[in-house]
Order: sequence, then C-alpha cells, then structure tokens
Amino acid sequence: MVTIRLVSYLEKMAGFREKEIKIEEPTRVRDLIAFDLPDERLMVVVDDIGGDLDTVVDNDSRVVISPIFGGG
Repeated sequence: MVTIRLVSYLEKMAGFREKEIKIEEPTRVRDLIAFDLPDERLMVVVDDIGGDLDTVVDNDSRVVISPIFGGG
C-alpha cells in the first residue's frame, strides 16, 4: 500500500493526517489525492527523495506532502 502523510493545514483540508491506499499499478501522486490542493507550491517527498505531484509511486511507497515553509 502507498502511505500518504499530510503536514500542516493540508491535514484539515483532506480530513486525514496519514492514509494507506492500495493501488493496482504505478500511479502519479496527484492521482491519489482526492481533494483540491492549494495553488501554492508544495513539497513532495517520495521514499525520502524529493519529488513532485507527477512522481510515480507503487504499493511500497511512502509519500509526504507539505506546504513550503520557512523561518528564521
């Protein structure tokens, strides 16, 4: 199963913090998200490597999606 983890306000938008989704074939991250993402830039990490919404994942993948944030 693909594990999707959302960070910050994305959790509230989607109604979950972490979710497992079974897929039958490799699939783009954007096709696994069943809610509208904000137009701003997002940070997508797939299996500990930077990616984007068009990164293809399989059933063993772990995806983290977060808004880009900074501080200092």
